Amino acid sequence: MSRQREQRLQAIYDAFDARNYKGAIKLSNAAIQKYPDQPVFKTLKAVALDRTGKSAEALQLVDEILSLAPPDDHVLNMLLLVLKPAKRAADLQQAYETACSKEPNNTELLQGLFGCHVRSFNFQAQQQVAMKLNKTHPNELYQWWVITSLALQAHEAAANAAVAANHSTERRGTPAAGGGTSNGGATAAGGGLGADKLLQLAEAMAGRLLSKHTGCCPPSWECAMLYLGLLQAQGKYDAALSALRGPLFRSFSLSAERREAEAALLLAKGDLAAAAAAYGQAIQDQPDDWALLLLYLDCLLPGTACSLPAISSNAVAQMLTGIEAGTTPGTVVGGLEALVAKLSTGEAATSVEDGITQAESLLLKLPTTAPTESSSSSPSSTATDPASQPQQSSNTSTPNGQDNNEVNNSDDNSSGHIGSKQLPLLRGPALAVVELTKRRLQLGLASQQDLADAILQYHDKLGHLVSCAMDVSTYLPLLSSETRTALAQQFAQLAEESAADLAAQQQQEDGSSKSSSKALIRLLRRQMAARQIQADLGGPVFATAAAAAQHAQQLIQLYASYLPFYEGLDERERGPADELLWLAAAALMQAAAQQQLDGTLDSSKHSDHRSDQTGDPTSHPISYMLQALLALEAAAASRPYCAPVRLGLTGLHGLLGNPKAATQHFFMLDVKHIQHDTLSSHHLLPLLLGLGVSEGSDEVLSSTLKLFEDHVHGDAGESLMQAYERGTFTKVLEFVCFKEKLQRSHSYILSRAEDAILSVATAAATSSGAAAAAAHTAAAELPITLLDSLDWQGMR
Repeated sequence: MSRQREQRLQAIYDAFDARNYKGAIKLSNAAIQKYPDQPVFKTLKAVALDRTGKSAEALQLVDEILSLAPPDDHVLNMLLLVLKPAKRAADLQQAYETACSKEPNNTELLQGLFGCHVRSFNFQAQQQVAMKLNKTHPNELYQWWVITSLALQAHEAAANAAVAANHSTERRGTPAAGGGTSNGGATAAGGGLGADKLLQLAEAMAGRLLSKHTGCCPPSWECAMLYLGLLQAQGKYDAALSALRGPLFRSFSLSAERREAEAALLLAKGDLAAAAAAYGQAIQDQPDDWALLLLYLDCLLPGTACSLPAISSNAVAQMLTGIEAGTTPGTVVGGLEALVAKLSTGEAATSVEDGITQAESLLLKLPTTAPTESSSSSPSSTATDPASQPQQSSNTSTPNGQDNNEVNNSDDNSSGHIGSKQLPLLRGPALAVVELTKRRLQLGLASQQDLADAILQYHDKLGHLVSCAMDVSTYLPLLSSETRTALAQQFAQLAEESAADLAAQQQQEDGSSKSSSKALIRLLRRQMAARQIQADLGGPVFATAAAAAQHAQQLIQLYASYLPFYEGLDERERGPADELLWLAAAALMQAAAQQQLDGTLDSSKHSDHRSDQTGDPTSHPISYMLQALLALEAAAASRPYCAPVRLGLTGLHGLLGNPKAATQHFFMLDVKHIQHDTLSSHHLLPLLLGLGVSEGSDEVLSSTLKLFEDHVHGDAGESLMQAYERGTFTKVLEFVCFKEKLQRSHSYILSRAEDAILSVATAAATSSGAAAAAAHTAAAELPITLLDSLDWQGMR
């Protein structure tokens, strides 16, 4: 009988593998008649019904199985395939609890119940189940589940306390404090325990577990990082440093990774001199790590530090963010704001002048090209992602978060040589000079011209990189209007010189050889970087609309002359002169604005206003906008995946009152998943709502809401459970924080509010008065549930 049962099960599974769901239903019906007391066949039938679109029948069968609560983890787990799409995953919890009461020592059932609490983000309940698991089946993994659950309860309690403190101060009419928030008053989680007590319990349990790892078996990287985070969250920096230098020393297989963790703890402690020395050593191993360079300058010049978590560049920061800063600003214990406050009381280790001297000395020692394979093969200079390799150090980060290997993936991005092989230039050390000049300017030790010269020098070194304009864009707003104007003129001159050099070399060389072609592209990229920086500085400025239109025509002509460089280029790749397209469109929009201004001034001088009607129709503001539209439309035909072109067309069609075309161009970018939180809600949704287009707005709103609700009600819990099972405890904290950030997203709140308003309008137009009243009531209740649960100060 058992063999026949297994054969029937295998036949049903084979039908699922072949996507023959109707056949699976037929086989399941036959099996149910043969084995009516076996819930597994009813479960498989429910899954097959759901796959064929018969969700109602599937849920009816699932409810029947849930009422029986069979003590079979395989059956209960399969029910998630039907309950999760229906957003009823929470219904499975009661069935697991009943099944566990029938078989209290069943490990699989207890793990399934633990997963239910994980998916519902019930940290206290998952701690209790993990304790039962460890009691019935002692296992170190279950003990770390208990510790992580305690840390999450502390995180939740501290966040609730911070929100309550902000609300109480705002009710009294005083602004909420920006400093750290005490964890002791947080009692919203952990059975009435405050965050400080919960952290102490978790630390004590973790310490006992780690003390058992003696001899040749060091603790895992994840366990070590979690323990260090628990210590640091309580301000026990000396204990964390002692553990890192002692029993946890061998948990870090790479010396560079261990040095970064030690420097982060020293910085959080407030020992800036020691932290700067440690970061300096780490930078010499990883000279292109932009995060390390910034933290090094923060230590030497704390008066110019950004108000960021002190150790935002490595895995420790992700863990600490999950514990002490995950939901609201103001709960960071070891942030740079606290360090600046300490320095104001006389704890500065070095003077500003000494800090600048040390920074300049280190930057002069840093290499300008990437290390050779032989020099980078040592463990101290290798870095990989701790998420994928728990025993490795964090990814080397570059300015603006771009991968330097991606930017410098061709020989034309280099100037160093080893024999005949060229090495890519390093962006970090070169841009650090600009960063140091900016900080000197903030301290009053440099002039505006010094910063402008540093930006020019960076373009001189790395102007051929695609990222050059983006790298310096954050420094341009610090310049005064006079300096910006003068610097824009200098970059305009550099662009013209690069264009002239390129034209001259094109005449001398046929470009057939690979080396000559790359040399020409380098010149072209330098020109594009100069033009983009000039535009970011507010230039060029045109006195008349005709001058702006003429400039746009020149840019289009240049683009046409550079089309030979696009031969053989994949249409999804970035072109070497794509910047000319949106710069030309921007110039035509300036022409439209200038023409509108000139028309307004003329109409104020002539009372009859007839001058507006007798002018050249081609000089009307709308005509310039149409020219910009046509230029970008032509570019989109050959560069269909160029995002700036598509976004420009989205905006232009919206300004001209054509929402259908705007929507078509926007969705050509294949926006999906998390991009709805940024691109959709910033580029398309305001446009459609402003034009009152309900059809397109409904599609964007539904896509955006689906992103958030699918993650909150499904994907987040599954990711969290996988992190628990694999023992990646830092990822558990990171996933919880990410889920909370999505819930607080401005796009999510806006989409929910606008969706409610749209429902009211639709119900009022197409439904009965009762339906419209119901929609109105639901919309009226929505802001209350949203506003009262949010930390608006943190969102600001």
